[in-house]
Amino acid sequence: MAIVAIDDSRADHLVKPSGTGKNPAGEKPGFANDRGSEKRSPNVSGGEYTWWENKPGKEVAAWRPHLEGRYRVWLSWGAGHQTHTKDAVYWIQTPKRKRTLVARVNQQLLADGSGDVSNQSLWSGFRDGGVYDFQKGDSIVLVGGQIGTAITADIVLFEPVSAEEAGKAENPQPAIREPVNAAHNREYLASTPAKFVRFTIDSSSSAQPCIDELEIFSGQENIALAERGAKVSSSGDFRHALHKLEHINDGKYGNAHSWIAAKSTGWVQIELAHLVEIDRIEWARDREKRYTDRVPVKYRIEVAETAGDWRLVASSDDRLSFGTGKKEGATRYDFASHPPEEAERGRRYLARIEAALKQREEAAKPQKIYAGTFKQPGPTHRLYRGEPDAKREEVGPNAITAFVSLDLEKSAPEQKRRLALADWIADPANPLTARVIANRIWQFHFGTGLVDTPGDFGKNGTPPSHPELLDFLALELMENGWSLKKLHRKILHSKTWQQDSRPDQTAVQVDAGTRLLWRFPPRRLEAEAIRDSILAVSGSLDLDKPGGPGFSPFEVEMENVRHYHPKKNYGPEDWRRMVYMQRVRQERDSVFGAFDCPDATQAVGARSRSTTPLQALNLLNSRFVNQQAEIFEKRLEATEDRAKQIDSAFRLCFGRPAAPDEISSASDFIDSEGLIQFTRAMLNTNEFIFIH
Repeated sequence: MAIVAIDDSRADHLVKPSGTGKNPAGEKPGFANDRGSEKRSPNVSGGEYTWWENKPGKEVAAWRPHLEGRYRVWLSWGAGHQTHTKDAVYWIQTPKRKRTLVARVNQQLLADGSGDVSNQSLWSGFRDGGVYDFQKGDSIVLVGGQIGTAITADIVLFEPVSAEEAGKAENPQPAIREPVNAAHNREYLASTPAKFVRFTIDSSSSAQPCIDELEIFSGQENIALAERGAKVSSSGDFRHALHKLEHINDGKYGNAHSWIAAKSTGWVQIELAHLVEIDRIEWARDREKRYTDRVPVKYRIEVAETAGDWRLVASSDDRLSFGTGKKEGATRYDFASHPPEEAERGRRYLARIEAALKQREEAAKPQKIYAGTFKQPGPTHRLYRGEPDAKREEVGPNAITAFVSLDLEKSAPEQKRRLALADWIADPANPLTARVIANRIWQFHFGTGLVDTPGDFGKNGTPPSHPELLDFLALELMENGWSLKKLHRKILHSKTWQQDSRPDQTAVQVDAGTRLLWRFPPRRLEAEAIRDSILAVSGSLDLDKPGGPGFSPFEVEMENVRHYHPKKNYGPEDWRRMVYMQRVRQERDSVFGAFDCPDATQAVGARSRSTTPLQALNLLNSRFVNQQAEIFEKRLEATEDRAKQIDSAFRLCFGRPAAPDEISSASDFIDSEGLIQFTRAMLNTNEFIFIH
């Protein structure tokens, strides 16, 4: 009997999950491409785990294997975060709710108790939960611990064992690899000499098996390519214009450049140009991820130095069963252990059930239509004292006639009305539009616009500090097809923008506010830029999720109304750019709301810029900044050389190398206070949070 695997996505979620954690790319322990070792299984979790808010004693997930017999239970979870519970509980629970304790685990650490709590979303690896006699209806239940704010779940294995094996000492790890998948498979080999490589397919997921490319590596070099002199042969080929034997090593991926065997089983062979040491083989059904049928699920890979002298180097025997990945169904059926007649009958029943479920799912989908009505706008009347019911004479579509008349008939269609309004706004004879846009762009670069009331160019606003410059920029904008990019380039190439910000005592006495632009006006970064810069410097900034739903800076308490409480713990889901932060009316972020971040109920043309003790306290003592300082410390610890750590910190924070005296004083500070206090101080420096 084979190992039964149930991923967290296929377990029963007893509480709605709070989210998922994604393993970082790489081959380190717990990373997405962790290849494992003699003491650690490779990462077969699919690269993600599920997490919930941790509540002591609360059941959050159940794995229901529907097994009978003796099985060893292998547990895994999402690790690596300080927020994870240190005492999650796994039970075996019978249908009558009789419980047997399986394990109590610290979900901050890996399964063997190792690992740094670096606030990266890691896979724990497998922990041996022991051997148990299962009856149908028994399940593994995950229960919240007493410590921590988050609890996680990942793949659980049920490995069949005999009575003799059950009495043996604990196995270090289950002997498994990730299941075969259609998009990409890697076979890592001990370096071995080979002239011939044969891929034999014993079973496929459906019909004749298909491979889009068979790659054989010696180091980083694919030596199986036809252009390198490799020759191919097979047991027989499916005849089709798209699927040819020569596609197996043409260096091109996808269904349109693939080989299909003539029968449901078969082999394909590559004869290399010469005898060479090989250490890796890679193959796939369709690396473009468009097709998932015809996957070779049972296979053997053999090599030979001379034709016919085959040696087995890899096979599917040590892989999880095909179809145990995250995108598969919630239930796995074992037909192989039943008599052929019963197994075939079961497969037919299952096919009928799946077809009926699919039909029901299609029937349940609501019919979507996009509909609208187009009609002529109704008449508009002057309203006496603004009262909707006090209509007076009918008025036509127009602008304020003291400025301009749009010359539209009362019966003018909607399209014509909108076009006339747009033409008036962008008319070269109307300088206001171009002036406002040019002033806003100047404001973004210099902190203050040429008109420092960007939302009011009228009598209640202030006059421009440089009226001729404002008109010049407005004219540049209009004459260049309203290209904002060209206007940005014009400003950034100017000597005014390229000035340094060093003060001059004589100039300060005349123009302390730098309105005359005798130097570049220094200013503090906006709240968003400070937060994003901290995340970028620590290496936590998540740029892999552009767009989509935002993240919340609050913990929401649901009563008659929603109560928003500032978050006390932060995880990867919060480490996106602040532009994706959800805004709540009359509520501000607990850390960066103090940096003049406007309330969501307000439209603000220009933010105020204040300097307050609360800003300094938030940057120095908030949990968010201290957490990022710890992560920044881990980033610097990639090298043990103290001078290189300091120089790297200066380059990351300030965009420049550290001076010798800075390295010396920083080294003394680290000796006295520690590296984490150094990173914390760097994130609080004026050079980091001010534009000079």
